[in-house]
Amino acid sequence: MKATHHFVALFTILIIFLLPSCTSIMTNTSIYEGMDEAIANNQFSVPIAQLEKVKDKAFSEKDRVLYYLNMGMLHHYIGNYAESNAMLTQAERGIEELFTASVSKIATSFLLNDNALDYAGEDYEDIYLNVFKALNYAHLGETDASFVELNRLHHKLQQLEAKYVDMSAKYQQAMMMQIKEEEGDEPEGKVPEFKPGTLKYHNSALGNALGVILYRYENDYDDARIDKQNLLQAFSSQPHIYPFDPPDISIRPESRDKIPVTLLSFHGLGPIKDAANFRITTFDNYVVISSDSPAPFSESIPWPSKHGYHFKFSLPYLKERSSFIHSVKVRIDNHQTISLTPLEDMNKVAVTTFELKAPLIYLKSVARSLIKGFAAEKGKEKMNEEIENPYLSLLAGFATDVAVDVSENADLRISRFFPGFTSIADFELSSGEHRLEVLYLDQYGNVIRSNDLGTVQINPRDLNLFESFCLQ
Repeated sequence: MKATHHFVALFTILIIFLLPSCTSIMTNTSIYEGMDEAIANNQFSVPIAQLEKVKDKAFSEKDRVLYYLNMGMLHHYIGNYAESNAMLTQAERGIEELFTASVSKIATSFLLNDNALDYAGEDYEDIYLNVFKALNYAHLGETDASFVELNRLHHKLQQLEAKYVDMSAKYQQAMMMQIKEEEGDEPEGKVPEFKPGTLKYHNSALGNALGVILYRYENDYDDARIDKQNLLQAFSSQPHIYPFDPPDISIRPESRDKIPVTLLSFHGLGPIKDAANFRITTFDNYVVISSDSPAPFSESIPWPSKHGYHFKFSLPYLKERSSFIHSVKVRIDNHQTISLTPLEDMNKVAVTTFELKAPLIYLKSVARSLIKGFAAEKGKEKMNEEIENPYLSLLAGFATDVAVDVSENADLRISRFFPGFTSIADFELSSGEHRLEVLYLDQYGNVIRSNDLGTVQINPRDLNLFESFCLQ
């Protein structure tokens, strides 16, 4: 009877630790199978249909932001601008609500693996969804709404560092509470301090470029000039994000008989997440954390611990997806060719903004692993005292160790369809019909793919903003 009781307890431990870590496996990988080939061929309706088909099965309520981000971007690519805005707005509301809720519930969720929590989006997703909403509104002829979205983009960047400073203080309180609960008293010795990284991205060249184009369209040349200055300042103050020359975007029309035309190219794909595996070795009042990949790493931090324990955990990191596209050109009316200028490396922005919260994810995972691990060790010691059969005791201890390790899997959720890079061409054409063909070239100058925009109508009363995509 006593053995049965311990098996029930053991299975309870397994359920508590294992279920939260497994609930998002499908969301991370399998549902996207075959989609990269479709979008590389600009067949965006294919992944839309696939995601709609598996929506109820693959995207639980806690993954709703992920679903709306994916669908919002795909609908933008096929020109369903109103539908794209509806989806991206749902994603943005979810991000805001979930972040607010997560800050207020940090104490109760501190010991939960991130896979068990609602996905609240990455910061770069939250930033760029406003860019694509602004583009959607521009194509719908609602430029006032576009300006609202660009203002939201700039506001989010201004507030980004502060929100993680506030969150780090709440994580510190939650960690101290959990240690005290586990130890039964205030911890002896030092504990690590939660601190976010340093934000190295404050100003979006892409957002300011759109501002110049929209203000120019509305003949507001003073505000166009201000956004042009902000664009140049983004390049000069953030060379790690913009290691190339700024584009030449005119503030006002340069010729009386010509009309400003802007072509934006979005190419490559944004990053995905991979898992980095870490080991924890405990000593008296400090622990050593180490890893072999993606880069060798080792550090020691203070912790109220005893010598001789070993735990494992995994962390997500952003991994850029490679692209063969080296340059982009636009062929006009089958004879004139203009090179597009790099505008924004969205992969770099994604990685840079992720580095702001990465220290918090790291220390939270370390603390959670140690608190769970020590609790499991105490449970094992108690079971060893009560279970007379040594083999059953060994099995129970092994199962507990496996449960603790598996429960610390990295949360690899991230949207799949944001582009990785933006280029721009700003030029002038005469009023009337013109044919535009966008050429994507590799590093040797060979055309990898062409995107024929067909015959477009250039009208002095229109915005004359065009987009091209090559997500490969």
